[in-house]
Amino acid sequence: MKILLINKFFYKKGGADVYFLNLGQLLEDAGHEVAYFSMHHPRNLKTKWNKYFVSQVGFTKREGLARELAKAGRFFYSFEAKRNLKKLLHDFEPDVVHVHNVYHQLSSSVLDVLKKHPARKVMTLHDYKLICPNYKLFTQGALCERCYKRKYFQAVSHRCLQNSTPASLLAAAEMYWTKSRQIYENVIDCFVSPSQFLSKKIEHWGVKAKELKTVLNFVCLGDFTPTYETGDYYLYFGRLSPEKGLADLVAAFADLPRLKLKIVGRGPMQASLNELIKARNIENIELTGFKEKQELYNIIKKSRVVIVPTLMHDNYPFSVLEAQALGKAVIATKRGGIGEMVVPGKNGYLYEPSVENDLKSAIERAERDIEILPEFGRRARQRVEAENSPEKHLKEIMAIYSAKGE
Repeated sequence: MKILLINKFFYKKGGADVYFLNLGQLLEDAGHEVAYFSMHHPRNLKTKWNKYFVSQVGFTKREGLARELAKAGRFFYSFEAKRNLKKLLHDFEPDVVHVHNVYHQLSSSVLDVLKKHPARKVMTLHDYKLICPNYKLFTQGALCERCYKRKYFQAVSHRCLQNSTPASLLAAAEMYWTKSRQIYENVIDCFVSPSQFLSKKIEHWGVKAKELKTVLNFVCLGDFTPTYETGDYYLYFGRLSPEKGLADLVAAFADLPRLKLKIVGRGPMQASLNELIKARNIENIELTGFKEKQELYNIIKKSRVVIVPTLMHDNYPFSVLEAQALGKAVIATKRGGIGEMVVPGKNGYLYEPSVENDLKSAIERAERDIEILPEFGRRARQRVEAENSPEKHLKEIMAIYSAKGE
């Protein structure tokens, strides 16, 4: 098949981008011809398709009035993306177009081009943007579904984007406009969700999908050599931001001074976490900063248990997937799709972050179970091999690609 993959980033910025690039490689290795459409960026991987990419734009840094107005227009609609995608479709003539994250940087303009093209259109939902202006169903430190039944003005009232009224107003307006057009629902032939949780949430919110399939994320198992030995420290790795529950994690280990915790990553909370640890003289927590792939994997393999203390509904997080692929038990919150990955008493522990000391109790349970943690790790790896293999994923994705006309 000739397959066009579309995503706003062409480097591994987050989990969605990791999946997008890994899928492209998986398809190419299977003998398919793959083209890419994305945005220029200094960190992009090399590709012959970058001549079609759109110019770089960012929405977090404040600039002059004229530039801000231009960015606001592109937030809604990109005529550049429309032109460039038209040319790519003409030159490549794909059988299937697989859309990933296009919001804002590429915009729904790409859907206007695709609706006139005969290729089968598939879209993987990596977050909640189809129903939530800030993508997360989370704001002001708590889960949020105030926008249910298209009450997107709630995003402005609660400053859900960047804690900014103008940014939130822009996001809410874009949601009202996009939903009034029903452009995603009308153009996409099949939405793909990486978790049952997201599939059910999309259905509950009344998204009128032609097809909605659940296909679990995958990892390249050859990149993950598991280690089942029990290390001497607990581990968090990922983005250092408030919705990840890091304040709760630090508080729990402050009350467990005999246990070690490593925090690997970078993000907006990095400085405040450092200050908190120093101010409270917490000696059993180490912030290592960001680590590249292989060094990170070595840190994971030497850990005792990986902790995922997210406060938001993480869809099907790669942090859990990678930890399990490396043979580690996981302690995680009962949020989002995590319950589909972590089975209490079998390969890890789940806790409720709204219950005081529940995280601390989960850590103490892991300590009591220290002799069976290697078996939890083996079961975790077995789950990944059974549910998240590249072969299984390719088979399921190709079935969706080939379903044209059904």
